[in-house]
Amino acid sequence: MEGVLQWDDYIERVKRVIQLIKVPVEGGHFAPNAIVGISNGGLVVADIVWREVFKSTPILALWAKRNETRDVPNRYFNNPFNVAVISSFKKYLIETHRGAVATLLLLDDHFGTGRTAGQAISFIRQLLGNKTRILYIPLVARQPEHPIERQVEECLPYAYQPAGQKVFDLDKEGFFAKASTTASYFPYLGKEIRTR
Repeated sequence: MEGVLQWDDYIERVKRVIQLIKVPVEGGHFAPNAIVGISNGGLVVADIVWREVFKSTPILALWAKRNETRDVPNRYFNNPFNVAVISSFKKYLIETHRGAVATLLLLDDHFGTGRTAGQAISFIRQLLGNKTRILYIPLVARQPEHPIERQVEECLPYAYQPAGQKVFDLDKEGFFAKASTTASYFPYLGKEIRTR
């Protein structure tokens, strides 16, 4: 079907994410304390990436409640379920890593407007602290010509520099070239890829 991101392309994109992450992981330059998938599509990506690269690292789910109507900060994520998930992770971090600054790999299927990514990053930092290091990788990223919120952009692979050092050998143009697609639907649930 035209306009649908085919499963073969989807799996190839997941493999690219795995290869992108494997180099700094194997080189000791990136070691997340947890893998976090954003519902719905990011959970699938997170599970596949976790199985290939991070089998001894915790994997977490954030519920993106996009139909939330309450006017609260980070409204997609600010709910009791997500607060419990991140609070439990914070307790785990304190017990196992003596409260060290957390490093998280945040995965999603699609980066369009940046609203979901921005709220997820803000929500996580609200509960874990502003120094939390977050690497955000979507399978598909559209509209690179539009401004990207600073807190989101600093988490994208081409800009991710947790200790002032670049972790990935990738520039902005290269990232968006690899992540772009002309498809408008994902192969599961007929999910539309929305642009601004």
